[in-house]
Order: sequence, then C-alpha cells, then structure tokens
Amino acid sequence: MKLGTSMIIMTLAGSFGLACSDNQSAEAVEISAPTWKTVVENQLQAYAGEGLPDISLEDQEDILDLIDLSLTHDKGYRQAHQVFDNSKQDWLTSVMLALVEGRDADAEIKAEAYRWLSVQGVEAMLPRLTLRLKYEKDWAANVDIALGLLRFGCGAGLEPLVIILRTEEGITDLDRARWAAIEALKALPPKTGWIPGENFDDDWKRLLEIETAWRLTHMIPDQVHPAEPSRGYRAEVWKTLAQFRSQRLRPVDDARYLLMRQPSWAFTAIVHTTYDEVWYVREHALQTLAWIGAPIGVWAKRTELSLESQLAPLLGDLRLRGRVLEAMGATGLAEMQAAILPWLREGNLEESTAAADALLRCANRDIVRPIEALLASTPYLSPEGNYALECLLHAFDAEYIMQIPDGIDPSEITRRDRWAAQRPLF
Repeated sequence: MKLGTSMIIMTLAGSFGLACSDNQSAEAVEISAPTWKTVVENQLQAYAGEGLPDISLEDQEDILDLIDLSLTHDKGYRQAHQVFDNSKQDWLTSVMLALVEGRDADAEIKAEAYRWLSVQGVEAMLPRLTLRLKYEKDWAANVDIALGLLRFGCGAGLEPLVIILRTEEGITDLDRARWAAIEALKALPPKTGWIPGENFDDDWKRLLEIETAWRLTHMIPDQVHPAEPSRGYRAEVWKTLAQFRSQRLRPVDDARYLLMRQPSWAFTAIVHTTYDEVWYVREHALQTLAWIGAPIGVWAKRTELSLESQLAPLLGDLRLRGRVLEAMGATGLAEMQAAILPWLREGNLEESTAAADALLRCANRDIVRPIEALLASTPYLSPEGNYALECLLHAFDAEYIMQIPDGIDPSEITRRDRWAAQRPLF
C-alpha cells in the first residue's frame, strides 16, 4: 500500500478508525527512500576560505606575549593596541577564541580576551563562542560571553545571566559575577517605557521577558536583525555541521550543543543536512531538530516553509524513521499529523510508539476521532504509546478519564506529561 494524499485524507476523515476494528496487523507502510546528496561537502566547498582563519601556535604565543605586556605598563599597552588596530577583525577574533579555548593562558588574560570578544568580535564567532558556555567555569566570563552573543541576535547566554542573578551562594566569585551581570542588563534591547539601569526590578523583568522569547523563538525581541547572516557566520555553521561526520562522541556532542543554541538563521542549514549522503550526519541533524523543538515550528511558520514536505519523505529511510517521527512531532506543527498518523497503525512497535509520542506533541483536534477508535480496538501499542494517546485525548477534553497502562515506567509517564504540558494551544 502506498502512502499517498488520498490515504491521508481518508485517515483524517475517520477511515482510520474503521480500519482499527479488525485485529489483524496491517501491512507496513511503503514509501520510497529519498535521494541523498553531498550536502555538507558541497557547502564546505562553497564557503572554502571563509569564516574564521586558523591560528597557529606561534600566533597564539605572540598574542599572549602582547596581552601580557599590555597588562604590565603603559608602553606595552600602547604597543599591543597598535598591533590590534592594524590586524583584521576576523583574525583577531580567531586569536581571542583560541586563547579562551586553550589551557595556556592564565585567568587574567582569558578575561581580557573575553572582554575583547564581547565588544569587537565578528559575527562568525557565534558558534565557537556559544560553545564556551559549555566549558567556561568562570561566571564573570560567562557574562562577557552573553554580551558577545547578544550583539548578533543570539540569546544563548541569557540563561547564565538569569542563574547568576538568582543564585545567592555556591558560585565562586559570585559578587564579581553578579555585578557584571547587573551591568550587562543595560545592553539588553531597548523598549518603550524601560530605562536601563534605573531600577533593577525593571531590568530583571526585561531580562526574563527577552530570555523567555528567545527560548520560544530563537530570536531576540525588539532587536534589529540583519536580513541575512554574514557569509563568515554561514561558513562556521557548516564547519560545525561537518562535525556530525565524526564517529567520536565529543565533536558530535559539541556540534549539537552549539547548534541547539544558535539563532533561527541556522535552522535552514540543519534541515538541509537531513538529506546528506552520510547516515550519521542525517541522524544527528534530525536529533538536533528534535531537541530544538518548538522554535523550529515557529521559524517554519514565520518563513512560510513547508517543513512537512521537507521531513515526511525521510520516513522512507527505515533506519531513520524513529528519528524523523520524533523531529516532526517536536516542531509542534499540526501539519505533520497526516504523515505521522499511518505509522501509528501500520508501523512496528517502535515506530507506532514514536508516532504516538509525535502526535502528542503536535496534533490538533482533527486527530481525536481516529485516536478514540484506535483505543477502543484491541490494544496493540506499547504502554508508552498508549499513555501518549491518553494524554493527547485529555489535552482536548479535561474531563476525559485517563487510563494508565500496566507496565509503564514512572519516568516515561513524567516525560509524556511534560510533553502534554508543552503542547501548542490549538
């Protein structure tokens, strides 16, 4: 049986519910596998020579000596700044990133490098600077990271600001970090009626407002965003996506970490990467989309991208099917349900569970009749899949009495309860 438009329409109209009345297993859904492409490799070639330049150890040592000299006396300070003024910004940005990424520079020099990046670093630094949030333990340095990211529309560093200002104890040099964070609030995008620095409560409210908006959309409200990211930034994003080709765990984890925290500009590249010829790349790209979640759906609506047409063909890859269903559901887009629904009935146990979870996260009221018919038939879903459907029906009817299936782990209940609470409001 081919998965076509007519089948999907019949499914949503209620034919799916009728088909559930017999106890025979349906044949597996058949769709053609998509055509894979050399996506990442082509993009690396297209941006060859762009982005941040590589920095030699010799260059790093020279800059370390200059910064060290600038900290000792006025003449050294002037000499260092003369070198900086005569160097290209992308080269200097790469140098400063190399210093904070390495282990040779002492804390004072790293602090100077972070301060320079927060004020003068170029947009191409966003991926590598974002990754410093994962590894940098100095909370005052995290404030400078947040400021550097914020300049280019990235709010990944706002959460550390919130944590610093909320924490009363347990952070080394907390007072220094807190005062830096309070001062950093003045750099938040302006808003009518808000006077930065006049009242901390108002500054705090503004921080929470922007941090919440960033979490939901991966955009900074009230900030003027360039129409397109720079080619240097694009080049760095593709270098990051190339790390998905690695079979070593750390490069992949680092790539996923920073891609999940990029502005929505990066989403286009991640979606395209789901068609890469390398299976590992496709899988990691799909997992990254799933972990980003609802902001992907918000971005798709804003850009009028038919994300369903991009992701649904990937269901033809047997090995990726679970990942695809997870990514489709995580977007929160109701348009995904037509492609997801057939796998609930006709997929294997793993696929049907993934489909149930995906529907819990994205389906609208059109799904109620098919789901009620399925639950009324002979049970065949996993306990987790059954509970996901129970949560879905309860989301549409607060008086619906949910049945908790036997054999389900409490942690699986908690996870699906969280998904139900995070559902879009249809």
